[in-house]
Amino acid sequence: MSDEKEMGLGMHVKIVLALIAARFDSVKASQQCMDVSTWKASLTDLTKVLEIVAQNEDMKVLRNLLEDEEIYETTDGKPVMQVAGDLMSFIERLEEEWTRSLQIIDPHTQEYVNRLKDELTLMEVIKKTQAILEKEGDGPTICRVYIRLIDHMYFKSDSLLTKTFAALRLRSSDENAKAYPEEADPFGVMLKYCKYLYKHDHRYIYIYFPKLIPQINSAISARLRTRAMLCHIYHLAISDEWFKARDLMLMSHLQETVTAADIPTQILFNRSMVQLGLCAFRQGRIPEAHSCLHELYASSRHKELLAQGLMNTRYHERDVEAEKLGRRRQIPFHMHINLELFECVYMTCAMLLEIPNMANMDNRRRIISKPFRRVLDSAKKQTFNGPPENTREHVLAAAKCLQRGDWKPCYELLCEIKIWSLLSADKDRILSILKAKTQEEGLRTYLFAYSGVYASISLPDLASMFELSESQVHAIVSKMMINEEIQASWDQPTATIVMHRAEPTKLQHLATQLAEKDAYLVECNERLLDIRSGGYGYKDNSR
Repeated sequence: MSDEKEMGLGMHVKIVLALIAARFDSVKASQQCMDVSTWKASLTDLTKVLEIVAQNEDMKVLRNLLEDEEIYETTDGKPVMQVAGDLMSFIERLEEEWTRSLQIIDPHTQEYVNRLKDELTLMEVIKKTQAILEKEGDGPTICRVYIRLIDHMYFKSDSLLTKTFAALRLRSSDENAKAYPEEADPFGVMLKYCKYLYKHDHRYIYIYFPKLIPQINSAISARLRTRAMLCHIYHLAISDEWFKARDLMLMSHLQETVTAADIPTQILFNRSMVQLGLCAFRQGRIPEAHSCLHELYASSRHKELLAQGLMNTRYHERDVEAEKLGRRRQIPFHMHINLELFECVYMTCAMLLEIPNMANMDNRRRIISKPFRRVLDSAKKQTFNGPPENTREHVLAAAKCLQRGDWKPCYELLCEIKIWSLLSADKDRILSILKAKTQEEGLRTYLFAYSGVYASISLPDLASMFELSESQVHAIVSKMMINEEIQASWDQPTATIVMHRAEPTKLQHLATQLAEKDAYLVECNERLLDIRSGGYGYKDNSR
């Protein structure tokens, strides 16, 4: 219409921006999301505005401009056209509507795949906005652009990001394609965006809102920086950069301040911790993997805390408004973490740590993983145990074998779990790590369980029994002696372990009985709490 009336380029941009805003306002509250055709029309119009701004250096769209200060035509005294508008607000609203549509579409249909293809067009629009804002030097809005790009990148592997950037270069014009030559290195691009947010996000609060500093909590004011850091940790974890991801998490102290953050940031923190635990497991770091995954798994609400569904409530009705908010926070299906893989890794880590701990009579009341012990006790109480059918049953069957020191059946049961291929492309490497850990923990469990019936044990016999080298067995047993886990000593000439009988004193015997009675009372109290509120004592876990 503005072209027909020859009202000028500035007025044309003004009308198009008003038309986009009107489309957003036309979405009714009863609608779950914007209609796809309306969404695509808005995206097309916004793309045209970005192309006009990019091609005309005398055209500016400013977010802090009043309507009285707008200039629609250039004159000698006013060489630059100025139109009020916030381009990033339109992009953020388009992304919000796109995410909502993914939430309500069945992820197993072709419709979801077709809708997911629009992500590439959305990223192309964000990249055009990035080029304009970097040219203008609008720092706060650049932070918003970068966090949007990071949100589209952090959960993808480097190979997938390389293909994404290649597709973007093919879709863009030659001039725009030349503007992003560094994107051949996705890891470097992710690092560039995150470093910019680390450096600038908090500073712009002091520049533009100095009067609000006393009222703003520091943990909330740097929200974009916190999200960028969590996304960076997530991406490092899926790239198997364990030490970098761990150091960034520890140095940021996010685990201490995340409770003051908003709920989407807490969800992202939970997702990052899960990926950090999976990364540690891929590196063979079982205690670190267990510590990363334990708190989330022990809450028994991990599905809800990862925003991948709502948990069924048996003992109270869910508030309708709270349920609506919970559904709006759900992560789209293509960003989900496999919950079966999460459970499998946690249960395997708990088995490798808890079974030797249970076999050690001195530490039998020091519980490492209470959820694992509860599930294992429940499995032992079953009258009939058939062959394992699912992931959990395979791990429990492997745990029973490990309790007897039979590492081979334990390892064979773990190998039957098919989900290991989802953890890493190199499945054989994961299985080799599991084999080594099963042999080591099987040896420790065997010594804890049966050392009382031996006067001495031959080192070569232990090495052949667990298919380890004599040096490995020597190192494991020596460490157990140093930590006073077993009472024994080496007889070097004969290469044997000489066991020492150490009968407990009367005081130690009474103290052990008292500890057992106290533990029994605690367990009874927790079962009473389970009857009244459910959850076996984990209802106070907020994350």
